[in-house]
Amino acid sequence: MLRKGKFDTCEERLIDLMNYYFDEDFSDLIGSRIILSEGDITNLDDFKKLDDCPIDTIINCAAIVKHYTHDDYIFRVNVDGVINGLEFADANNITYVQISTTSVLDEYSEDADLSVEHCDERTFYWGQDLSNKYLNSKFLAERMVLEKALNGLNVKIIRVGNLMARQSDGMFQKNYDTNAFLANIKSIKNIQAISTSMYNEAEEMSPIDCTAKAIIALSKTPQK
Repeated sequence: MLRKGKFDTCEERLIDLMNYYFDEDFSDLIGSRIILSEGDITNLDDFKKLDDCPIDTIINCAAIVKHYTHDDYIFRVNVDGVINGLEFADANNITYVQISTTSVLDEYSEDADLSVEHCDERTFYWGQDLSNKYLNSKFLAERMVLEKALNGLNVKIIRVGNLMARQSDGMFQKNYDTNAFLANIKSIKNIQAISTSMYNEAEEMSPIDCTAKAIIALSKTPQK
């Protein structure tokens, strides 16, 4: 499922993206191995176009990753879109894989006692600060997924880290100017200074190609 954006068709948009990221031409696979359906996850009717498709797994990597917007668009995509996908998966007995972020656990309040907290894959809410719109939306999306799990739907939540350039060749995202981490690095470079609190901090970076392979592998693991 893909929005067509500024292009005439979603096929044209996908070809444009693949031409940017890959040297190999995959356009001849559209219609055979790659089956596209124009749609927006915020519209439940767009999922109904897929009712007759032999789908066994949904991997939801659609999200608004901006941390602030002036309206509720973040929640419409990151929460309502997940609810729509879960409803479709539940109605058709499809495994649902939600791509989330490790950041849902990272934000802490000033009065939090971090010495007694241990966050891992089983941690959901431990009192972290969820005032940031983006983190709040990803947290609520996980909650929706977990509620469906309690009702018997086969789900997985994969929390990815700081998505960065490909390990294989250093190729970075097309819209690099919207990447918050890159903007922070650029700021440090421009002012030629860094705070003492950040000086000795390690930064985690997840190459996008390695992350994609991990997502596929984890999506195929048994439910237990």
